[in-house]
Amino acid sequence: MNKKDEINTVVDGVISDNIIYEDYGNIFLDDFIGSWPREASRGVIQFSDGDILVFSKERIGQYKLPGGGKENDETPEQTFMREAYEETGYMVKNIRKIGVVRDQTQISHIFIAEPYGEAQEIHPDEDEIKFGVKCLKMNPADVLKNMKKFIIEHKDYSDENSLIQCYFTQRDHKILEYVLNHNLLA
Repeated sequence: MNKKDEINTVVDGVISDNIIYEDYGNIFLDDFIGSWPREASRGVIQFSDGDILVFSKERIGQYKLPGGGKENDETPEQTFMREAYEETGYMVKNIRKIGVVRDQTQISHIFIAEPYGEAQEIHPDEDEIKFGVKCLKMNPADVLKNMKKFIIEHKDYSDENSLIQCYFTQRDHKILEYVLNHNLLA
């Protein structure tokens, strides 16, 4: 099976024991040999009006939930707080862990939180600048639609970077879908 076909072979994990989503396919396993399991944290940051924060790569139309990899001796909650601030410019409060996502590249701890204070300027790295990254405040249903659109438009690409971005967008889509379907937002 080629990588183009493998992106369509996603295994939906059973929701139990806080596992929101699992996928142990071999889509990108070769690129991650020796680094699994990477530990990460990500989540949904919701304003009182119901909108959420997303990290957007505008040049390719990708939307993702704020989050990223653990550094040093951070706890999952500390990782989420740091990544939320780096990617959105907001500090977060009322942080609640709702589960985990496990796949062949990492274990992600999933959180729900609220922003507080004024947003600070984000400082994207060179790769993020190339993609035109921004933090956006959006309606969760619109975020799901945009994520789905990105997945549909990129799942048949043959270049590995597009497939990886599609795969990560699909993961975040599953997380947000789970949060909305289980009424976990205020």
